[in-house]
Amino acid sequence: RTPAGPGSPRGPAGASAATHAAEEGEGRAQSAATPATLDKPTLITGLVLVAASFLPIFAGLTATLMVSAGTLLIGYPLFRQGIKNLSRLSFDELSLLTVAVAAALIIGEGREAMMVTVLFRIGEYLEARAVAKSRRDIEALTEIRPDNANLVSGDGSTRQVPAYTVPLGSAIMVRPGERIPLDCEVTQGQSYIDTSALTGEPLPRAVGVGDS
Repeated sequence: RTPAGPGSPRGPAGASAATHAAEEGEGRAQSAATPATLDKPTLITGLVLVAASFLPIFAGLTATLMVSAGTLLIGYPLFRQGIKNLSRLSFDELSLLTVAVAAALIIGEGREAMMVTVLFRIGEYLEARAVAKSRRDIEALTEIRPDNANLVSGDGSTRQVPAYTVPLGSAIMVRPGERIPLDCEVTQGQSYIDTSALTGEPLPRAVGVGDS
């Protein structure tokens, strides 16, 4: 049966094959990814202040103060980190955003400062969600890798062992329908395998002796 990497494609049907197995690392990387969460009470308060500033009953200095306060509440996590970065003389997008918003508020362009802050927070939130989703997809892909392999002994018998314990140069047996646990080369048999988890191609791939 064809060899496979960590994606572990599945061999759907055909003759079993003895394969040379490559070394497999025991550890499995794990990562906890959570999207950037918005501080809801602070965010809602800021949005309410900004929205209320557009009402006719609020005008002039009152509206300006409401927009400024709302902007500071909406962007509080960003501005806090931006100020920390500035104190370390580290200039990144957050420190530049903090400087730009502060300058806009000083010259009386509160609505522009508010729009920049809101759009930046939305962009940051969507980016964090996309990254978290990608990490979850990758983790889900690695979970389909089998943990055990059928090691072929010198007398031709097979026994199931943890995949990471299979020595380099050993032979493993991959039966019809089993996932391929290690990188390897086909030394006996031929069949079709499902490599869609690795390549995205839906059609089975034909493999035989010498394929790797």
